Amino acid sequence: MHQNDENHVRHSLRLLLRPVMRYCLRRSFKLQEIIEACKSALVDVAEEEIKALGEKQTVNRVSIMTGIHRADVARLAGDTDCTPKRLSGNIINRLIAKWQTDARFLTASGKPRQLSFDGKTGDFAELVYSVSTDPNPYTLLLELERIHAVERTGKGLLKLKTQEYIVRSDAKRALEHLAQDNDDLIYAVEQNLQEQHSEPNLHLRTEYDKISQAFLPEIRKWLLSEGSMFHAKLRNYLSRFDEDTNAELEKSNKHVRVSLCSFSRTVELNSSGESNNLVELNESGEDDSVA
Repeated sequence: MHQNDENHVRHSLRLLLRPVMRYCLRRSFKLQEIIEACKSALVDVAEEEIKALGEKQTVNRVSIMTGIHRADVARLAGDTDCTPKRLSGNIINRLIAKWQTDARFLTASGKPRQLSFDGKTGDFAELVYSVSTDPNPYTLLLELERIHAVERTGKGLLKLKTQEYIVRSDAKRALEHLAQDNDDLIYAVEQNLQEQHSEPNLHLRTEYDKISQAFLPEIRKWLLSEGSMFHAKLRNYLSRFDEDTNAELEKSNKHVRVSLCSFSRTVELNSSGESNNLVELNESGEDDSVA
C-alpha cells in the first residue's frame, strides 16, 4: 500500500472510532475495557472471515490475521455473545407493515382489522406466513405482546396497537440494531468508493441547524410519521421480490439482502452553534433522538 494511502486509511479509522469513543466516555468505559472489547471484536470478525472462506480455523491463523497474541486468541475464540445475528426487529416491522397494507388483513374502511389466532391456523398465522415461512406464529405473538405491539381483545382476537416497532426500553436489542446498522453503512460507503455497482448505494444526509426549539415537538412527530410511512411503502415494494413473501416467484439459487436504514436526531446547540455530546443525554441516560 502506498504511504499516502496507508496514512489516509489510518486517519479514516480514527474518524470511524470517534463516535464509539464518545459512547465509551459517556458510559465511563476505561482504556483497558475498550482494548479488551477491541480484541474480542477483532477475533470474532476474523473467525467469521475464515468461516466464510471455508477454511480451517486455528488459533495461529487468527493470531496472524489480527496481530493478537495466541494466548488471548485462545481465551477469546468461540465467544458467541457478541456475534451479530439477523435481528427479529426486521420481521416484526415487516409483519406490522403487512397488517396495515394487505387487503386480507384490513377492514372495509382500510384499517388493520382484529385477527383470529389459533396456533398455525387462523388470520394471524396467515399474516405471519405471508412475511416469512420460518417463524412460529406463537413465538412471534409472544414477542409482539412483550413489546406491546398487540393486545388480545375480550373476544380472543388480536388487535394491532402500533404503527412501527422502534426499540426504546430494551438497551441490549437497541445496541444490537445500532451495530448492525453501522456494519451495513460502512459496507455501503466502501462499495460506493469502489464503484462496485452502476447505481450507487443510497447515502444521503439532510440537516438544518438554525431551527427554533419551539418547533421541535412538531418536527419530531412529522419525522417519525413520515419515516414510518416510507418504510411501510418500501417493505410493500421489496416484498414483491422476496421469495418468503411472494409464493409466485420462481425459486432462485442465488439471493441478495437489500436493506435501507434511516434515523433522525435532534440536539440542542449552544450559543456557538455547537453540541456537547458528553452532556447531551438526559438524566435517564436516553439520547434525544428518533430512530
